[in-house]
Amino acid sequence: ETVSANGEIDKILQGCYESYPLMRFHDVAMEKCCQMNEWLDFYDQLNIRINGHQEYSLYKYLPYPVVNFHRFFAGTTAQEHRVEYPRADYQLYSSRKTFENLIDMFLAGIKPEKRRFLNRDIISTELIPHLMYIISPDLKKVNKTLFTQEEKDTLAKLVHTMIDYGLTYVSQKTNEGQVLLKLEPPIEQVLYFGLSKPKSLLPRQHELRQLIASEIQQEIIITRERLAMTKQKKETLKKTVQVIAKPKILTKKVAVDYFNRPIIEEEPNTSRMEVDAIPQPVVRYIYHEGSSNAVKKPMKVKDFF
Repeated sequence: ETVSANGEIDKILQGCYESYPLMRFHDVAMEKCCQMNEWLDFYDQLNIRINGHQEYSLYKYLPYPVVNFHRFFAGTTAQEHRVEYPRADYQLYSSRKTFENLIDMFLAGIKPEKRRFLNRDIISTELIPHLMYIISPDLKKVNKTLFTQEEKDTLAKLVHTMIDYGLTYVSQKTNEGQVLLKLEPPIEQVLYFGLSKPKSLLPRQHELRQLIASEIQQEIIITRERLAMTKQKKETLKKTVQVIAKPKILTKKVAVDYFNRPIIEEEPNTSRMEVDAIPQPVVRYIYHEGSSNAVKKPMKVKDFF
């Protein structure tokens, strides 16, 4: 009756489920745990029938699995742990959102030719575990001048891999004032779990991390300069082609006299030619052969004009 009157049966059951493994109880054969799992399955079946099939008449049976937690796990000895408000669900949700944001930030820094084959699931389950081993080479020396040719090739491959996936080492100051170089973005956190923390795969030596970060910055600067020079060459070539293809405009040269004054040529006067020209007749006379009974009168040709 107390559980039914509370109304928050789901929260009570979730709190009991999170707390019962921490309780002291006598169960050598794990029979109580098996029986409790059957009651939890019964609770899930009731929830499905109530919420999925609207059989609200079964709602009165929901408090019984909660009561069985007390029947099975309430020992006679004093308990060190008390039943608290459930927090595991919210903590799991917060951790999931943190990891998703971290993977999205890592995915945004990857070059497009590699990013098109990746998604969240592939990155978290397949890429990051192997990538941590790839970017953690076994370099014992911290001075580049003492590297052998094989170690130089390994360092060059490491730098190109980290640039392709947008990784670098960034200096961060701790609360004690110590400066540390940490991986950015911190994708190694995806491999950490609540119960255990795996062995760190990244180089532990501060000088080695500083060398890798310096090589990454130099390679990025060289790549940018190479791209800028290529772009400048393309623009110069484009301007050259435009100058060659542009046709030359020929201008008429004006004759000048001794004092460098332009000589104006006089155009011929055509007004006299127009006066002497015979004007074209307005009316034309056409002779037709044949006879006519009309009155005939002698006429001259000029009378028709």
